[in-house]
Amino acid sequence: MPDSRFSPYVGLGVNYTIFYNEGGGRSPGITRFDIEDAWGFALNAGVNYEITPNWLANFDVKYIFLSPDVRVNGGAVTGSADLNPLVLGAGVRYRF
Repeated sequence: MPDSRFSPYVGLGVNYTIFYNEGGGRSPGITRFDIEDAWGFALNAGVNYEITPNWLANFDVKYIFLSPDVRVNGGAVTGSADLNPLVLGAGVRYRF
């Protein structure tokens, strides 16, 4: 919609998540757990709104499908965690 100030969009993409500071557990016998970095698919929908010809506002929502492997006490992979975050975003951008 090149002539509109309001420009919605949808998308499908790839996500890579890096986990850090996993630490120890709260259950007896679990001294350390690790979540491995993982790839996942992401759905995205949003809108750009042109405030002026150079300034735009952006609002979007992403749903990420993520199932990283999990290790407990430094051992072998013990399973996977279904982490499917819903990420809300807002931003301002300037066009040159």
